[in-house]
Amino acid sequence: MKIRKIAVFALAAAAALMMTAIPSFAALEYVTSEVQYQLDTLPDEYKDAKVVALADFWEEGASDARHGGIFDKENDNGDIIEFDYLFLKADGVGDFVIPFTVEKDGYYKFALRLMGWTASVPRSTEFCIDDGPMVYFVRDYVEENQYHNDYVYGVSAVLTAGEHKVTFSLADDFDDSEVKSLYMCDFYYAEAELPQESAPAPETAAPETAAPETAAPEPAPAPAPAPAEPAPAPVAETAAPVAAAAPAAPAPAAQTGDAGLPILLAAAVISVGSAVVISRRRS
Repeated sequence: MKIRKIAVFALAAAAALMMTAIPSFAALEYVTSEVQYQLDTLPDEYKDAKVVALADFWEEGASDARHGGIFDKENDNGDIIEFDYLFLKADGVGDFVIPFTVEKDGYYKFALRLMGWTASVPRSTEFCIDDGPMVYFVRDYVEENQYHNDYVYGVSAVLTAGEHKVTFSLADDFDDSEVKSLYMCDFYYAEAELPQESAPAPETAAPETAAPETAAPEPAPAPAPAPAEPAPAPVAETAAPVAAAAPAAPAPAAQTGDAGLPILLAAAVISVGSAVVISRRRS
């Protein structure tokens, strides 16, 4: 029974070690996240942006998103604009998520097209790219804003080539009375040049510095020779006394200290291994 407990403990320790070896990946960090708004047109930096129609990914009952419809509306400028929009309600189903794909690693800017509305109550929503933090945006329209293209932009991030996602969620201040959700039509993403202040600094080699030159030390003068010592007087030779025979050395004692410890450990390991095998055969 003890052997089985030891085996279970060893397996648990190995599993814990494997878990610590699994790498963790940090969430996406935005390069910029200050939301800006502009009616009717997007800034020129989005002129080559790819457009994803949100309604293309809407499924009834699959999320908290509802389809408002598709129609052409004329605004106070006389412009007739097509709107195919979604909005969020607290249906308790879940966030609305759409995929998008970038062809190569790079820096990307994102934007949304909303359907401008008339004077009412504030309208808000949140969105995020991949697993980045949620970005809050809110509009408080006036009557003249109705049926204008209303663009939200200012969020950017560095992405790797492949598929990514945008998640739309109800903001914390939504109550469907004093604050409602926005009317969303399209998502934009455009490759751009990374801002200089965000780009990594170029690596430069440290300048080589020459070691200071030092004069070689002058050799010390040779010491003067010591005076010769007088030869000792001759000593009369006498016969050396005969030494007594040395007693025989005792036989070496058996080693029972540290040197025998490895043998005892090896025997213990063999015993434990045999017990494990016998326990497995009996079970």
